[in-house]
Amino acid sequence: MGSRAMISPSSSARASARQTRSAHAAAPRHRAKAGEGSGSREIRTADGGRSACRPRTVFRAGAGGNAARYAELEAISNYSFLRGASHPEELVRRAAELGLETLGVADHDSLAGAVRVHTAARAVGVRPLIGARLDLADAPSVLAYPCDRAAYGRLSRLLTEGRIRAGGGTRGRSRGAGRDEGGSAAGPGGSRGEAGNGGLLRAGDLLAAAEGMALIVLPPDRPSAELPSLLASWRSAFPGQVWLALRRWLAGPPNDAREDRLARAARAAGAPLVATNAVLMHRPDRRPVADVLSCLRAGRRIDEMGLGLLKNAERRLKSPEEMVRLFRDRPGAVEATLEIADRIDFSLDQLRLDYPDESGPGGLPALARLERAVREGAAERYGSRTPA
Repeated sequence: MGSRAMISPSSSARASARQTRSAHAAAPRHRAKAGEGSGSREIRTADGGRSACRPRTVFRAGAGGNAARYAELEAISNYSFLRGASHPEELVRRAAELGLETLGVADHDSLAGAVRVHTAARAVGVRPLIGARLDLADAPSVLAYPCDRAAYGRLSRLLTEGRIRAGGGTRGRSRGAGRDEGGSAAGPGGSRGEAGNGGLLRAGDLLAAAEGMALIVLPPDRPSAELPSLLASWRSAFPGQVWLALRRWLAGPPNDAREDRLARAARAAGAPLVATNAVLMHRPDRRPVADVLSCLRAGRRIDEMGLGLLKNAERRLKSPEEMVRLFRDRPGAVEATLEIADRIDFSLDQLRLDYPDESGPGGLPALARLERAVREGAAERYGSRTPA
């Protein structure tokens, strides 16, 4: 990870964030229904609306009875090329079978699968959250979920900027280079070496566009000493919008020391821990597919991969009950998934086609302008021989 100066918000990024924050504060939001979400009292802005990425309700642990509740916020589909082992529809249908009310799909540097996620979710009654995983050059990877329509536009522009820097999104890199799921050395589910923006966007790019987004920081396997200062700087720039992911894949003895470091960093920065499962597949029987994808990404045969393969099939969708049991000693991390979902008020249903006005000077339609230009060009080239 780069120096602290590299990952702290620049003055221009802070100025942009302040301007956008003011615009959001002035814009009215839809009123949450009484009793909606996990609490009952609404947080309202001065004009009676709700500011972007703020809770629609006050979250209360234990609300909703004894039923286990959990929202998976870190799932990828096969639109994360050579990483995701399941189609968007398979993830959504499995989420419905497991009793997951909400599923967040955040593919690597892409919104390409968003429409298929949205359409499939609407058919089975699962609430889809649309976001993207951003693999940054100078900071850990981040899940970015837009809380409103304006933030979705900013996220789209940010991804477009990364594609432009990549020469259209297909710029090649060393096939063996990669990151683990948090943004460190290569491993299963790595984030570089394929088509995408990985490593081309920087922390400053994200911070300039992050107003109105829920940001979940994905810590590396070996968290840097700079992680607390990074979290603190991002949390200071965007209060209430930053969380730190915590995963448990049962791939070895519990790493209590690492979890304690993450908990201390999160507590010091005021960025709560949130439970995720970094889902690669909808069912455990897709593990062989995930392993083949890892081989293709690394350019190696499966018998040459060693520790580069998944250690088990735990990175699948799990039921709320299973996730609650898995994090029973950190219930706040599970509750945070519901709080984040409650803050997000964006749906693809809010998008409408806004076709640009092609009228030219004097309101002349585009086709008429083209016809006039053709006639003028023909007269200039062929003179009197131009047909009437």
